[in-house]
Amino acid sequence: MSGESRSLDLKVEADETVREQDVADPAKLARLLTRLVKENAALRKRFVPRRTDFEDLDVGTGTTHRLNHGFGGRVRWWVIEQIGSNPQLVTIYGDTDKDTLVLYSGVSTRVTVRVEEAG
Repeated sequence: MSGESRSLDLKVEADETVREQDVADPAKLARLLTRLVKENAALRKRFVPRRTDFEDLDVGTGTTHRLNHGFGGRVRWWVIEQIGSNPQLVTIYGDTDKDTLVLYSGVSTRVTVRVEEAG
């Protein structure tokens, strides 16, 4: 897997410091502000999907389960934890709509399902 590893529990620190003499120079200040506005715009345009976990669902053979996520559109979902039988037999069911994922279980097991906005 490639990419940068980041810790989620550390305080954010600036990559650079802005000194008083930097803001006294109009050209330096303009470059700094232009760069900050561009970086901020790029961050605001980035899609960061909402997600929710439905913990410890006891699913039985031949049953359906309604997971009300409220995302208002298409979602991605997957089993992130299982206790018992093969969760591969848990599949999407026809009653699914833009706010509710309905899953059908072909086996009896306990699962945690993660549901995430598709964008």
